[in-house]
Amino acid sequence: MNISILNDFINEVSDKFKNGESKPDVKSYLESKRVSIYDIDKIFREANRKILAEFSDNAIKLIHNKSSKEDVYQFIAKDLPEELARSVLNEVISKYKSQTKAQVFKVVTLTNDYSDLIKSVANEFISETEVKEWIVYYFSTIQKRQKSKRKNEVVAGVALIMLGLIITLGTYYFAVLSGGGKYLMSYGPIIAGLIAIGKGMTTDIVEVPEL
Repeated sequence: MNISILNDFINEVSDKFKNGESKPDVKSYLESKRVSIYDIDKIFREANRKILAEFSDNAIKLIHNKSSKEDVYQFIAKDLPEELARSVLNEVISKYKSQTKAQVFKVVTLTNDYSDLIKSVANEFISETEVKEWIVYYFSTIQKRQKSKRKNEVVAGVALIMLGLIITLGTYYFAVLSGGGKYLMSYGPIIAGLIAIGKGMTTDIVEVPEL
């Protein structure tokens, strides 16, 4: 199906949903037009996305303006049937939470007073528990990354030291077998390994706050 026809179906299905037609009825209509199951699924997704786009920005502005959940719902429901309005409301809230979560991640390292941050973010749409979980998740992710970095540097350091020792002892062993002679003192990898271990052991590890 070419893009032009697909877009026409998306617009048509979007209007049908807004007029209260059920998914089974719309699906039957599309099947009568010989639209494939794959394309029907795509049309449904894009039609729902189109409807959400029509309401999400203004609905989120209402949330920022301290409107209640019921007020936001009524704003959406004035142009949509009840079931679809509820679905759009849930999607709007999900989008609002994602945006707020991203903002929390940006400012959480700028304060040590998490209680004020939690209270300033929590509202009818986002619970204090959710905000606490976001903060803990943020620091847990950083801590995990830092611990992994420390482990990798220590392992790399040990490997370099082992390499230096193997080269040194190996060349010394062959020198002894040959009745004397020169052998290679491979101190470069050993020093590099000690530096890597030192760097790894001094890597800062953030603490995960207990909220």
